[in-house]
Amino acid sequence: MSFTGGAEALLSGLVSTNLKLQANAVEALFLSSGATASGALVTSGATETVYAGGTALATTVSAGGSLVVSSGGTASGTVLHGGSLVVASGGTEFGLGMTSGSATVLAGGVFVVSGTQAVSAPQFSGGTEIIEAGAILSAPHSPAAASPN
Repeated sequence: MSFTGGAEALLSGLVSTNLKLQANAVEALFLSSGATASGALVTSGATETVYAGGTALATTVSAGGSLVVSSGGTASGTVLHGGSLVVASGGTEFGLGMTSGSATVLAGGVFVVSGTQAVSAPQFSGGTEIIEAGAILSAPHSPAAASPN
């Protein structure tokens, strides 16, 4: 699929796989209830927005791009390479990885650290994480993490 500009909206039940979002092409992707985008690449000048009931899986956000998870939206496996992630009140991000960029969880947003990340820290090698007052940072109980040995 080729675009020369504008936005793509995925409605209930639709799935997009490996879509590249960039300035002067698909500049915006909107995911509504029941829609899923998997493996999207969001580049400079582009934004992916996940609305209530929408799901973004394994999104890569490079410098100048952004992913916004609105109330009721879910993102999982996001990787930031210079881009930005904003989790709004009521939105949820599971398992973020970041080499550079910024992740902001607004009051009422949920950031879930899972798996081995619960033992130490999220998988960040650079960048900035901002958790506002009222936001939730959740690290599920892991028997390995609780073990004194």
